[in-house]
Amino acid sequence: MAEPILRERRVLTPVQLNTLARELLEGAFAQVWVEGEISNFARPASGHLYFTLKDEHAQVRCAMFRMKASAVRFTPRNGMKVLVRGKLTLYEARGEFQLVLEH
Repeated sequence: MAEPILRERRVLTPVQLNTLARELLEGAFAQVWVEGEISNFARPASGHLYFTLKDEHAQVRCAMFRMKASAVRFTPRNGMKVLVRGKLTLYEARGEFQLVLEH
């Protein structure tokens, strides 16, 4: 009778887990296009854009940093339907995934 293979238990810290998850997400979703409705839009003094992109069933947080945001040729508003391109990543400090937008 074969003995079961014993695997050493690996205990991770939250930052280690989030780093591994971020690496997996970024590797699997290098660039994605997503269409949805803007909600919770914010443009702080930093010049970055933050909002939630949603449909009838789900939502995802989005961030567009100042350099890319300065190229946006319209004023984003809550309720607008938009098509965005970005990279799926995980904000490790909060353990939340988000789209970092390029376009």
